[in-house]
Amino acid sequence: MQRYGSVIKVRPESLEAYKKYYAAVWPEVLDMIRRCNIRNYSIYLKDDFLFGYSEYHGPDYTLETRASGEWWANMEEVFHCD
Repeated sequence: MQRYGSVIKVRPESLEAYKKYYAAVWPEVLDMIRRCNIRNYSIYLKDDFLFGYSEYHGPDYTLETRASGEWWANMEEVFHCD
């Protein structure tokens, strides 16, 4: 299992729309997340930033440095305590 954190800045005028979207995620989206071996997925909001945390349970997830046009920026985990 590999843990991942991602962050994205949101326009202040879009925050309420994001909250509504995440409050009623389509079942098909949740099913796809599960089928992609992603577990324990959470999104947090602080000021104008969304922070996502997820755990990947599989052998083939590859990450690259944030590319031009990528929305979510992957972050390096520097500390974890179970």
